[in-house]
Amino acid sequence: MSDDSLDHSQSGDFSLVNTPTTDNNPTMEDDDWADLPALRDVSCSEDSSMDDSDAGSVSDLEDVAKTDDEPSISQPHRANTVPELVQLAQRPKSAAAAKHKLTAFWKVETAAEKAVRLENDARVYAERSEQARMREVEEKRKKMAKERVRANERMQRHRNRVREEKIANGWIPGQKRKRIHLADHDEVSTPDAALPELSRPRHQFKEDDRNNNKPCGRKQKLQNQKRDAKTTNWFHPLLWSQIRSAATRVPKPWKPRAILKELRKTNLKDFYRLTEQVIGRWIDGDARDRGKSKWKDSVLQNVERGKGNAPGGHTTRCGVLHPYPATRKKINAHLTSLRGAGVVLNLLSIRGIMVGHIQNDAPELFQQTMSDGSKFRCSESFARRYLRNTLGWSERRTTKAAQKLPANYEKILEEAFFRQAYVIRDYAVPAALRVSTDQTQIVYQQGTGSTWTQRGAKQVAAVGHEEKRAFTLVPSISASSVLLGMQGVFTGKKRVSYPSEAAARYDEAIALGYKMLASQTSTYWSNHNTMHHLVNEIIAPYFEH
Repeated sequence: MSDDSLDHSQSGDFSLVNTPTTDNNPTMEDDDWADLPALRDVSCSEDSSMDDSDAGSVSDLEDVAKTDDEPSISQPHRANTVPELVQLAQRPKSAAAAKHKLTAFWKVETAAEKAVRLENDARVYAERSEQARMREVEEKRKKMAKERVRANERMQRHRNRVREEKIANGWIPGQKRKRIHLADHDEVSTPDAALPELSRPRHQFKEDDRNNNKPCGRKQKLQNQKRDAKTTNWFHPLLWSQIRSAATRVPKPWKPRAILKELRKTNLKDFYRLTEQVIGRWIDGDARDRGKSKWKDSVLQNVERGKGNAPGGHTTRCGVLHPYPATRKKINAHLTSLRGAGVVLNLLSIRGIMVGHIQNDAPELFQQTMSDGSKFRCSESFARRYLRNTLGWSERRTTKAAQKLPANYEKILEEAFFRQAYVIRDYAVPAALRVSTDQTQIVYQQGTGSTWTQRGAKQVAAVGHEEKRAFTLVPSISASSVLLGMQGVFTGKKRVSYPSEAAARYDEAIALGYKMLASQTSTYWSNHNTMHHLVNEIIAPYFEH
């Protein structure tokens, strides 16, 4: 309550001044309270609390008026004063309620104000975008300027290097000609060292063959490795054409010195090693005495032989079997027939066939001494070279499936061991009566992963891959180290299925106790009947003996 609200009169009585109050805060309508029900509850609760407090304050004011002013204020005047005090106490209630309204904290924006605000925001955004674009343009310009400076520096360094190289090569700044050091262009002191090797007969063919073929076999010894040629083949087409052209330009009769001088005028580097004596040996002396100039016939033949690229003769190296055509024919026929039957041939079997034919037809070859002091022994390298050069064969790889052991073979062996130990212990079987028998497959021709056959063959058939040609050998041995006779089981049903009495060493095999019989089936496997034959004909006679 302010000083202006209560006016003390001269008589000491309180008088309530009714000063009008203006509320500048807008009030909420019912529609606003409908949108904000929670705030309305809070406002109502505050109003109710304020009413109670105001009522209490009014009672206090009544008590104060009764106690303090009762002697001076009459009863009627007190009755008129109480409503004014109540009205005065209730005035702050409307101001406090207005401060707690939600709409008192912002102002509703009109359409005109919104348009102005959007226009200002657009202007600020445009200014900021323009500033960002200008910054990007400036950064790009600075970057391009730096790149130009660096490029100019690089180009200047490059030009300086080129200038230094030109000066080192004899160029004088300000002149168009350059100095030449004659010592650097002296071709006489540096002849072409590769010319002898390049002029070697069939040089390019050998190089192509060496590069295209994959290295195989054992490595060459140091003394057998390729060496570059030391002498020049002057009959090479590229060299002889220059010699012939130079001879036509010199006066006749030809003189070696004049021809050599003419050659060195045009190509000093290649013909630096050529001498007058060599050219003099090429010129026909008899024709020169008659006043004619011509090359010797032998020289022209060397030039023409091999179309000018292989002068000097032909290959004269023949094998040691060259003087024995009959032996070579037998070896070739034997090997060809075996391959025709699909037999796999390796170097071991081929060498055995060759040694057998040579030992039978020309045994003196094994006593022949070679150029290095060794004796001929038909080595694997000789057999390999014979197959390639004579028959045109090469080694080709084949495939075959391998047999595998059962997964539980260890368990099977363990059970067999305990079974035998149990029988031997319980029945006290002596060592002489314990016989171990095995069935072993004997292949006629053991195959390998590769075989020798015609070079370039696409299909290489080999016996023993899809089917096996073999027989079953059943050896038996007792625990007392006595070897019993062996049984051989062959495919077929007749007597011709196994070796006849005329076979080599047949009598020796029978004397050792060998028994041969047909399996009576289409396989060479042992069966029930062959096992009966084994027990009755081999094991039982041993026990009786």
